[in-house]
Amino acid sequence: MPVNTAAGSKLSIGTKAVATDATSYAADTYAEIGEIENIGEFGDEVSSASFVALADRRARKFKGTYDAGELQITVGFDSGDSGQTALNAALKDEGSADYNFKVEFEDGDIFYFSGKVMSRRISVGAADDVVKANINIAISTAVLEVPAA
Repeated sequence: MPVNTAAGSKLSIGTKAVATDATSYAADTYAEIGEIENIGEFGDEVSSASFVALADRRARKFKGTYDAGELQITVGFDSGDSGQTALNAALKDEGSADYNFKVEFEDGDIFYFSGKVMSRRISVGAADDVVKANINIAISTAVLEVPAA
């Protein structure tokens, strides 16, 4: 697929149903999160593990743990939006289960992952600012990429 802009991208929150592949993620029920201004970055970053042997004084580097990051999104605050309401409910959920998420690009590419809503902060600003909510989602699984058909 060619390079695209972010325009037309969508983020949706699913349930706590356990999902492990594209079929099980796709089978979940999702609520699209409305009024998204910015979907931050997500995807694996590998930590570095190193070892130095005394004899050759050479640092050897190894791949350590994989971390898909913490997704930071900004939305225009809308207390009546079902997706924003679901995010707020997920934040207040004191359980340890992850929620499923789906990112869709306009060209049909889809990304699935699971995580926990860790924060939701309202930003009021000045008279000419739009009231926004800044939300952080800690990703707990690998990000599954499903290319457009």
